[in-house]
Amino acid sequence: MDDYITKPFEMKELDLRILALLKRLPLEKSSLLTNKTLTLDLEKKKVFLSEKEILLHHKEYLVLEFLLINQGYPKTKTQILGQVWGESEEHLEYSSTTLEAHISTIRKKL
Repeated sequence: MDDYITKPFEMKELDLRILALLKRLPLEKSSLLTNKTLTLDLEKKKVFLSEKEILLHHKEYLVLEFLLINQGYPKTKTQILGQVWGESEEHLEYSSTTLEAHISTIRKKL
C-alpha cells in the first residue's frame, strides 16, 4: 500500500482516496460500466447509448464516469467537483454552476 492517512481525518478525504485507489486496481473481466441502455467503456473512454456512440468532452466524460462508478451512492457537488477537477474543497476554483452546466450538457447529449 502506498497511501497513508493520519488521524484525525475528514470522511471526504478518505472517500476520495479510496476512489483514487480503486481506479488504480485492474478491472476484472470487463471495462464496461452500464446503466440500462447507457454503456461507458473505461478503456477506450467512449460512451454509448443504445449502442450509438455519444461524443463527450473530457470533463463531461469524467463527470459521467464518476456518477456511474458511484451509482446508488449519493454524492455532493463538492465531492464530484473534487474528484473530476482534482482539487481539495478549500482549493476549488470552480463553482457548483460549473458542474451544473456540465451535467446539463451531458443530459442534452444523452
